[in-house]
Amino acid sequence: MTTTTKFNSHGILVTHYVTEIRKWNWNELLITAKSNMQADEWGDQYGQAWLGTTIGMSPSGKIYTCWTSNQTRSDIRRDEAFYEALDTVAEANGGWISWGDCGCFFQLQPLDCASTPEDEMNDAACLNTND
Repeated sequence: MTTTTKFNSHGILVTHYVTEIRKWNWNELLITAKSNMQADEWGDQYGQAWLGTTIGMSPSGKIYTCWTSNQTRSDIRRDEAFYEALDTVAEANGGWISWGDCGCFFQLQPLDCASTPEDEMNDAACLNTND
């Protein structure tokens, strides 16, 4: 009796995109993010570096909205794999990805401003009471 292994195209795409995204100049992005520190509405410090527009960043070159219908399954698969890879590499560089109306940013919070266990407990309590 033979068993078949399912072809994991998503995993292959993620690996491909991670390899490509790691080639970006992450040292420069870190320097830029650190030089653009600002406070959010809660007083937490974070920095950001511009990566590009949503259309320019997505492999499909498309924006997903409720009124468009020109995305193919291939577009969706490639874009989802790219976004996962981008998140993975950003996290490995100590930050996260933020998508806004004007595009995509790599964001960074200094270690001395990172959440404390008490902050996380308070955040969890707020989330639980707002359900």
